[in-house]
Amino acid sequence: MTYQQLPARGGWLVVRVPGDPSAIAAPMRQAMRDVDPNLPLALVRTMPSLIANSVAQPRFLATLLTSFSGVAVALAVMGVYGLLSFSVSQRSREIGVRMALGAKPGAVVWLVLRESVLIVTAGALLGAVGGGLLSTIVRSMLFGVAAGDPATIAYLAAGMIAVSIGASVLPARRAAGIDPVVALRVD
Repeated sequence: MTYQQLPARGGWLVVRVPGDPSAIAAPMRQAMRDVDPNLPLALVRTMPSLIANSVAQPRFLATLLTSFSGVAVALAVMGVYGLLSFSVSQRSREIGVRMALGAKPGAVVWLVLRESVLIVTAGALLGAVGGGLLSTIVRSMLFGVAAGDPATIAYLAAGMIAVSIGASVLPARRAAGIDPVVALRVD
């Protein structure tokens, strides 16, 4: 196809300048008017602004996704903490009996943390399977990572397990501090 069959309606002029590129905008407009007064110089932009505009939407989506994932992690931590706090309060009599029979505080902490690890590991496995199945949805937003990358999924699951164990420490320490006499006297 020739130029006469499909004339171009626009063009680009890229100029590299030392120093501030916005200082050359007025001389560029004047040079274009000198060449042809009918040629408009519509948009004069710097390369950093062009690059920023080209990545604005992916950057916004990444920020939004990061915000939602942060909220999800916070909700998961609060859920694990609440679940274990409730479990410790419900099992205070059992824990008191264990302490009265000679259980060390470290063993009680391990008892509560083990419960947390089991629950969170089951959740991480279900989440990894669900994430693998739903990875096709976010495939277009991933750069440099395959959608079902096992290493990434393993790192995320391990991170979630670590964060959840951190949320379990306070209820576990509270369980280890239960006084057997008080726990057995209640009810």
